[in-house]
Amino acid sequence: MPVESGMRVNPCANLVLAALAIGHDAAAALGRAMDFPALTEEHRARLMQARDGGDHQEPAFFILLRSAAGFDGEVGDAPIRLAPDLDAMIERPADFRGDLCRVTGIIQQRTDLSGRYVGAVEWFLRDDAARPFIVYVARVDETRHPLSGFHDGQRVEIVARFYKRMDAAARDGRERSYAAFVGARPRIVLPAAGGPGSGAAMFWVVAIPAAVLLGVFLILVVYARRHREPGVRRRRFAGGAAAGDVAALDLDHPLSDDPAEALGELHERAHHVVDGAAPPESSHPGSS
Repeated sequence: MPVESGMRVNPCANLVLAALAIGHDAAAALGRAMDFPALTEEHRARLMQARDGGDHQEPAFFILLRSAAGFDGEVGDAPIRLAPDLDAMIERPADFRGDLCRVTGIIQQRTDLSGRYVGAVEWFLRDDAARPFIVYVARVDETRHPLSGFHDGQRVEIVARFYKRMDAAARDGRERSYAAFVGARPRIVLPAAGGPGSGAAMFWVVAIPAAVLLGVFLILVVYARRHREPGVRRRRFAGGAAAGDVAALDLDHPLSDDPAEALGELHERAHHVVDGAAPPESSHPGSS
């Protein structure tokens, strides 16, 4: 704190100011710990020595891995790229080296690292545009959030720093370039609309409720059939013919030419059929 010329300062006040300064520095350090750990100038200088196209076994990777290991899940006010341009990072890796990014993709392959880098797992992912990239995920808090709980096919989001361009042989044998990141604390997210895996997700979102509704409908149908009124069940009359059988209505006998009388005769025949009696002879003149 600046002091005016000629001003006397009490030694006790100096001790208080010093204590406040220490407390401020501790609080500031605690605040920084909640963010993704910042890189010092020395770290950035070493990071710029990363060998694009090579593997991860170099000091630059170890610096980023240690930085990611200190991440507690809160980005804070640190500047971050929410939609990193993977193509630009492959073409001009030095322009993006060390940048903090939020990358999202579907896990395609997971490989545990060995040796001095055993604290990380190499994930090969594809973003929503099916572009492949690599994330080295630091093992942080494996007791509560083990990386073994993640599986191929899951869509995840990871806060990570851009590392470099890596060249490797793809499954088709051709050498390809990938944007590589180093991050920590991945989390599972839902598939993007129209992105890889979204069709399957939407299918299950629709299919599961539909299957449940269909099952409930079938249960109700079976229940209704077993508990319906006895009078509603199909009756049978003498001779084994079912009620409503057209042949049992004795339509061979002519009906009256008068519509009202014909309707009455049909009603009477149907009544006798249901009760099991033989249908009555037609009273129409000229019937046998």
